Amino acid sequence: MAQALSAYASQGEWCKYESILPSGKELAVLELLVNKSEMYGPEMVNASPKLRRGTVYVTLNRMEEKGYVKSRPVKEEGRAGLPKRIYSVTGLGQRARRQARESFEMAPVMEAPR
Repeated sequence: MAQALSAYASQGEWCKYESILPSGKELAVLELLVNKSEMYGPEMVNASPKLRRGTVYVTLNRMEEKGYVKSRPVKEEGRAGLPKRIYSVTGLGQRARRQARESFEMAPVMEAPR
């Protein structure tokens, strides 16, 4: 993935492929999971000001479809209903995070128009 992203960037076609990089919310989730290995959705909301209770699961589902995170059900004794899901980062998610951080470091700083 990193080679492909570098190839696109070197060809000057970066804007066509920017969706390959994680969004700001996705990057916030990846940062949390890299530092804590496994977390529940509400834990992520409490740990990051970028995440909101109403959108965290939409973001996590999208990230799971992309292959950035994986989840597993955790059944609690005496708790009715669906089991809670705990999330962890995948190898692809770690590479996407690293590539996003590198691209932000390489991005030129734009001056405001005068």
